[in-house]
Amino acid sequence: MEEQYKGHVIRVTTEKDNSAFPWKPICRVLDGVSREFIKQIDWPIRYDTSAQAEKVGLMISKKWIDAGSPISKPSLVSVWSPALFSSHCHVSDTIRNLSLFLFY
Repeated sequence: MEEQYKGHVIRVTTEKDNSAFPWKPICRVLDGVSREFIKQIDWPIRYDTSAQAEKVGLMISKKWIDAGSPISKPSLVSVWSPALFSSHCHVSDTIRNLSLFLFY
């Protein structure tokens, strides 16, 4: 999935393994004009379906862009606490907890 957002291109792919919640989003943020790679966001939570993982990946990427200049604030993505999420987190839980993740 690829989407234009506020001067950026968000590209979300998914990765599957054999766990109970097999789908993990892989998020890449690119410059909207040059398409230069800016950031890859590795989200440690896995989901039931590829569609759920893509939806969450898109939300995470948008929140990261909304938090400020991706180039000047890369540490926002690395601030993650396992206590905020469980390994079987649903999309609605992710939405509720996302602001805690980004603004911890």
